[in-house]
Amino acid sequence: MKFNIKEITRRGFIATTVKTTLGGYLAFSYGSAIAAVLDQKDTRIGLIYASRYGATADNAAWIAKGAGLDVTLLDIEAINVSSVINRYDRFIVGSGVWREGIHEAIRTMMTKYAAVFDEKLIASFVVCGTQPNSEENKARIAGYFSGIHDPLKQPPLLSQALGGRLRVESLSEQDYELLSNFYHNILKTELANWDRTDPAAARSFGEQTNRQIRSVQTRRVSGAV
Repeated sequence: MKFNIKEITRRGFIATTVKTTLGGYLAFSYGSAIAAVLDQKDTRIGLIYASRYGATADNAAWIAKGAGLDVTLLDIEAINVSSVINRYDRFIVGSGVWREGIHEAIRTMMTKYAAVFDEKLIASFVVCGTQPNSEENKARIAGYFSGIHDPLKQPPLLSQALGGRLRVESLSEQDYELLSNFYHNILKTELANWDRTDPAAARSFGEQTNRQIRSVQTRRVSGAV
């Protein structure tokens, strides 16, 4: 069949061009969307945490549930960091806070693998009894985070202080003595049980982490990062 250029009207030419261009654009957008979804689905996320009496472990599980992604919970005391640091594309790192601050193994890990976490750390959290209801308490919480963030070039975009709990009867002899002194000398009160854990707040933080990962992956697919 011979093609007759005279048979193509101006309106037909524009319609054909728009259809072709739009089809190509929709195909590209659909392909990009699929790539973003696949990229996010295939992202391996490690949540490394340190928990002495269980509250941080509970918060870690709630965060993972809120994230709704393939999150592997990694207890710092049960893993060899050097063997897992390259298995995951992104990390969330959190620690309970005691009288001496965050867990020493978390502090050591962040210093030793700072270059890796500069690239992979998406969020951090601490679990403590301090509430951000005064400038003094906010400064104290910032000090807790310094053990995680100081070795890095810059902190992650997401950080959250979550509520913990204290069960006096579960404390080791050393922790009981340290906390008793802290309560008596600093807080000017008696050491007693309390529970400020908030599953909804932890899940919400997980959801924020999900959105942050989506944002990073979308920018990567589009070539923005």
